[in-house]
Amino acid sequence: MSAVDVEDDYNIQEAWERACGAFAQTTKVDLTTSPQFTVDEVLDQIRIKQDEGDEKNKKFKTAKDVIGKTLTLITVLGGIAAQGASMVSRLINGEVSPHN
Repeated sequence: MSAVDVEDDYNIQEAWERACGAFAQTTKVDLTTSPQFTVDEVLDQIRIKQDEGDEKNKKFKTAKDVIGKTLTLITVLGGIAAQGASMVSRLINGEVSPHN
């Protein structure tokens, strides 16, 4: 049986109850209590939750980008400091002339 086949004993009430349960878990809104929602209101609730999720994902992406750039900067600065320390060490040990 493929995913698009419908069983002969399909129960629309059971399907609606499962959909209401899934909707309630996602949006924290119970469709089975008063007042009853219209289809448009249900769709609006879904869109609101999706938009909130998108906004959270954008914030995490921004934070991840900032942290990544900060770590790159720290790595570069560490490399520069290591090169400077190496040059000072070579100067102190007389391996190079300060006038080169």
